This record gives sequence, structure tokens and C-alpha cells, in this order.
Amino acid sequence: MNKRIIISILFSLIITPAIAKNKNTKAITHTMEIYSQFLSLQISLNWKLVYKNHGNKEFLIQFIPKDEKLSDWTELLSIRASKGVSKTIDIKKMSKNNILNFKKICPKNMVYREFGETKISGYQANNSFMGCASTPNSNKSSNPKGQSVLHNNIIIRGKEDIYTISKIVRGKGFNINNPPKDIDQIISSMNQFYPIKLIDPKPKAK
Repeated sequence: MNKRIIISILFSLIITPAIAKNKNTKAITHTMEIYSQFLSLQISLNWKLVYKNHGNKEFLIQFIPKDEKLSDWTELLSIRASKGVSKTIDIKKMSKNNILNFKKICPKNMVYREFGETKISGYQANNSFMGCASTPNSNKSSNPKGQSVLHNNIIIRGKEDIYTISKIVRGKGFNINNPPKDIDQIISSMNQFYPIKLIDPKPKAK
């Protein structure tokens, strides 16, 4: 059987869409204004803000566990937004392009799963998982060589803007045909940020 088919079957058996509500009592709701809407999600009190850039067209904010450094982390929450492009970009194609670009970095050890469409506050969203079981020596990214890097991604097509929420986990490299026992927990770890909401701003008083 084709190696890629084996990987797809393997991950289809252990991956379920991350749609559950957050049950973490040590998390608080973060609501941030990003261009035309507010994005709301749950972030653990044990996490800290390490980077923020709110540009005219692009937005990026990142969080990691409090006891880790931006130069050496095992978990990272990344929230990106692109202003004014929701009517011109197909998020299905965007998700597929993300997978193809990731495959260039990790051509032999890539694992992925597309969950397909879902809804966030009534807006179209696409949920996917992709990762590198073992980052190659010819690594063109910032990921440490030999480590596994696993991405949970949600792309939301908002009223005017596109939002991408990514939970990234680094760990010990593994064989794609023999994933670690906690792989299903890693893949479903996006649950900790739910409920995720897109909120329209209140109309300005006349």
C-alpha cells in the first residue's frame, strides 16, 4: 500500500475535529479587536503574551507557556489576521496551500489531515492538522532539526478579514508509521481555546 495512503488512514482513525467547548477552569476569555471584528477565545492563565504586531494590513500575536522562552518553546498559540481580504481569498484553497508549503519544508515526514468546513459564530471556517514527524537537516524554517512540529489550524473567513488561529506543538521526532501515544491529545489540544467567537463591533451612537 502507498506510504501516503497509510499515513492518511492512520491519522483518520485517531483525529477528530476540535469543536468541543473549553473545560479548563484556569483559562480566561481574551477578547481582542482585530480590524473589523473582535476575536474571542480562552487562553490559560499559565500562558503569556510574547509577541504582538498590529500592522495596517497584517496582524500577529503569539502566546507560549509562562515557563518557556520564545527562543525555546514546546507550545505556541499564534493568531494571524489579514485585513480586507475575506471576499477575495478562498479559505479552502488557503488551507491546501498551507499544506503544500509545509510539504516543501518536510517532504518525507509530513503528516496531515483536513477536517473540512465548520462554522465560527456563523462564519465559514476551515479546520486542518499538519505536521512534520521529524524536521529534516535541510530545514528551511526555524524549527529545531530532528524534532516533530505539529500544527492545528483554524482559518476563519470573517466579515471583511481572514483570521488564522494555530496551536503549534514541538516534541521528540517520531516515525510517521509509529506516532507517539499522546498524538490524539496533541491534535485535539485546540479544544483548550474554545469557545472561539467572532464578534461584530457595536454600532456607533448617532
